[in-house]
Amino acid sequence: MKMFNLNEELDIRQSIMTNFLVSFVISHGFLDVFKFKKLESDTYAYLLISGVFFTLLKVLPSIFLLLFLSLSVEHFNNDLIVISRMLKLGTTYTYHKFFGYGTSVFVGTLLGSKNYNFYITVISYLNESRNIANVIYCIFLFITLLHTTIWLYYFSNKERLMSGVLILSGYLLGPFYHILYYLSFIHLPIAIIRLLRFNEVNIWGRILYVFFLIGLSLNNLSNSFIIYEKSDIQNIAFIGIAILLTHMTIAKIYY
Repeated sequence: MKMFNLNEELDIRQSIMTNFLVSFVISHGFLDVFKFKKLESDTYAYLLISGVFFTLLKVLPSIFLLLFLSLSVEHFNNDLIVISRMLKLGTTYTYHKFFGYGTSVFVGTLLGSKNYNFYITVISYLNESRNIANVIYCIFLFITLLHTTIWLYYFSNKERLMSGVLILSGYLLGPFYHILYYLSFIHLPIAIIRLLRFNEVNIWGRILYVFFLIGLSLNNLSNSFIIYEKSDIQNIAFIGIAILLTHMTIAKIYY
């Protein structure tokens, strides 16, 4: 959808603010290094896992794009569990494991013709098949609608309100902006707070320094980077997705 004339950004000509937010969202994934017990060996393992994910994305893009979407739901589910506990919205989080809250982040972005077109355009660009993109979209829509419906039944009224706000925001802002803002202003602060709590030694200054250094570096790089071929965009997207898949896998292990 387009709200307040916000256009879904389907090309590389992104605004200054978009580049800035995306750079810092990506940079928080690099903070996984502070979770490593053995820096050198864990770094090699992290890069190896990312390389495996990248290869699998190149060979089986459709399967691993669907896996990426599913893991993202579970990953965001953990954020909303934290919010629910902090705000004392309800107790549903105590007995559900997988989706639950996380589907509320995505389900609104899947509704409406313009949101549908965004998903299909992006997925088909990456897997080069519009038909399979439709299959991925339908499977993901079915999963999110099913789980949202089930969990809304069990939610308290406050939890339903939180989910309703997320669903409406996703529908109105569309996939790109809704998820970008969610990552920037909800997921990112929670991720940094959890990382600070994870480390027994008080190294918050070092963590924030690395976070801002990488974020500003990525922002500067994105403003000067020139892409010539479609394959370049696909490879960059797959590298980013591979790193995020590794990040979400690490998060499942440590949290």
